[in-house]
Amino acid sequence: MEEVIPFFLGAIVLLIPIVAILTSHQQRMAQILHGAAQPHDDALRKDVQDLKNLVHQQALLLDSLVSQQAQIMERLRARDPGGEPLPDRLGQNS
Repeated sequence: MEEVIPFFLGAIVLLIPIVAILTSHQQRMAQILHGAAQPHDDALRKDVQDLKNLVHQQALLLDSLVSQQAQIMERLRARDPGGEPLPDRLGQNS
């Protein structure tokens, strides 16, 4: 019986930090589930929304650029319909 006592003491010493970690984790999860927003949550939400807006603006600009480029290419082809292909004239042999 006396040989088992050090084992139990060691187990108790190792279990105390584990119980403390689990209790802390459980408290944090309860705060999240009950909607206790921390101050930096609002700032993160604003940053994410700003990034979404920026990506949206850039997508619109890229679409506009592509359509402008297509219009320019059509105009160039209309000026010289029987000539050599435009990439060859620009020195971009594909």
